[in-house]
Amino acid sequence: FQLPVDGNTNNNLWVLSDSSSGYQLGQFDGAVFTPSTSKLPGNNGAGFYAAQTFTSMAPGDRRVVRMGWAQISTPGMPFNQLMYFPTELTLATTGNGPRLCSVPIAEITNNALTVYSWTNLAVSPGFNPLSGIRGTLFDVKAQFTTNTAQAINFTFQGVAVTYDASTQQISCNGVTSALPPLNGSVQLEIVVDRDSIEIFGNGGLLYMPLPVSNPAGNSLISLTCTG
Repeated sequence: FQLPVDGNTNNNLWVLSDSSSGYQLGQFDGAVFTPSTSKLPGNNGAGFYAAQTFTSMAPGDRRVVRMGWAQISTPGMPFNQLMYFPTELTLATTGNGPRLCSVPIAEITNNALTVYSWTNLAVSPGFNPLSGIRGTLFDVKAQFTTNTAQAINFTFQGVAVTYDASTQQISCNGVTSALPPLNGSVQLEIVVDRDSIEIFGNGGLLYMPLPVSNPAGNSLISLTCTG
C-alpha cells in the first residue's frame, strides 16, 4: 500500500509489509517493488501475527487501517484468542528517514464513558493520583518529563508499564523497547483491555502490543514514580 510522508501527498512511498508487520519502504511501478530501506520492525511487542490492512474503507475515508491477530490465551472464554485493536498507519520523518507509525483508530479511543484529566501534575514517591479509580478498560494518554525520577510506573490490574529514565526504555510483561524523549518529553498512549495492553509512544513511532494475564477481580490502576 502507498502512504504520504508527513501527510504530504506529493511525497509518497510504498509499504511492503509481511504477516508479522515487518516492512520495507520503496517504490512500486505495478510490477516491481524497489526497496529504499532494509526490513524494519512494524511492532515491538509480542503475539502479533497475520496482519491485515483494510482496502474497502467508507467513501472519502483515506486512512490505511491495520489489524493483527493477537495470539493470546483466553481461558474461560467462549472463544479462542482475539484481535489487537485496529490502528491507523502513517509515515513520519525521523533522523533515520521515514518510518511507519501506528496509532489507535479514533473509533476506539473516542468511545470513553468517563474522562479523568490532569494538567501540570507533579508526581512524587508515595503519591498515586489515580488512587480510587477502578476498571479494566482504559485509554491512557500521557505526556511527561522525568525530571529527577528514576522511573515512571503505570499499573493496570497488576500489570506494570515502566519507563526507565536512565535507559530511556519502556518495559511491560517481559518486553523492553527504546523510547527516547521527543522534544524534551515522552508521549505515551496505552490502550488496556482485559487480555491485552497496547503501548504507543511518540506519535506511534513505537507500537508495542502485548498479551497479558490479569488476576481475576483486580481492577486497581496506579501512576507512581521512584526516585
